[in-house]
Amino acid sequence: MKRWVGLTVGLVACIGMGSAFAQGALRIGMSRREFHAAGFALMPHAAGTTHDPSHASFDWRGCVELPLRAAPRWQAMFEDGLLVRLVVTDPSVATRAGVAVGFDEAQVHRGYGRTLDALRQKYDERRHNLRLTSRDGRHRFVFAIEDGKVVEIRAGFAGAVSHDSGCPC
Repeated sequence: MKRWVGLTVGLVACIGMGSAFAQGALRIGMSRREFHAAGFALMPHAAGTTHDPSHASFDWRGCVELPLRAAPRWQAMFEDGLLVRLVVTDPSVATRAGVAVGFDEAQVHRGYGRTLDALRQKYDERRHNLRLTSRDGRHRFVFAIEDGKVVEIRAGFAGAVSHDSGCPC
């Protein structure tokens, strides 16, 4: 059975998506302190070092993108200490429209219809993106398509979700 989640709170009013992550309240725009207080943790690049986000001297300035400790097929991107995007490659997680990793491109179109626009990916010629933007333009879903299938779902602030390869240089 799929876990039904809406990936960003900002999209709720705009396109009918929920706001809760299956393990607790995970909200785009929350601070890293709110993220940790809600019981979430990131997997470190190197545990016990300054590359570990739980280490006191970890530098949260700029962009940080790491997997969730409890759900490694979820990536959380923080910019200057705020959660700005989630990337999901876990096929057991679906949007409210029922779209999940592994679905055919046609199923994405059936779920979201004419609200999608298509874009080529910048760094990978085998992929293209189907993009769903909130009415106010602030939030976005991006479904990365490869060989006709969804390979990842990105959700969050429009600018952060638009980066195909993670944190911008």
